[in-house]
Amino acid sequence: MKSKYLILILIAAIIVVLLWLMKMFSETGLKIITDKNEYASEEVLKLRIENDSNKKLCFSSCYPYYMEIKENNDWKRYSYNECSFEDKADKCIDVNGLKGFQLNVPKVSSGTHRLAVSVCISCNENDDFKEESFYYSNEFIIK
Repeated sequence: MKSKYLILILIAAIIVVLLWLMKMFSETGLKIITDKNEYASEEVLKLRIENDSNKKLCFSSCYPYYMEIKENNDWKRYSYNECSFEDKADKCIDVNGLKGFQLNVPKVSSGTHRLAVSVCISCNENDDFKEESFYYSNEFIIK
């Protein structure tokens, strides 16, 4: 009878360890989630950003995000004006950190969109921004 309990405890411990290892090795880095799936131009879009990586991530002071539209199953980035000031690492998010942002949906073509967020992994706040990786939000519709 005791051996059955020991075996069950051992199996449970192995499952817990395997789940923990899966979480450690399946970190996505950054989860970028909009509050809705559909917006009108100039509507407020609320963004929830979770850092699931094991490093602090910083955003660009010039271009914290880029808007992209889906055309023929390819993503096309909208053009942006040249930044008029020095691009610094701004608004860093710590490991397992959470941030919320709001932005007004620009007047763009209707269709399926997403946000592309460039991050600097090796930066500290106020360092020169070095784009090292991109993360993408969920898809959403702009009417």
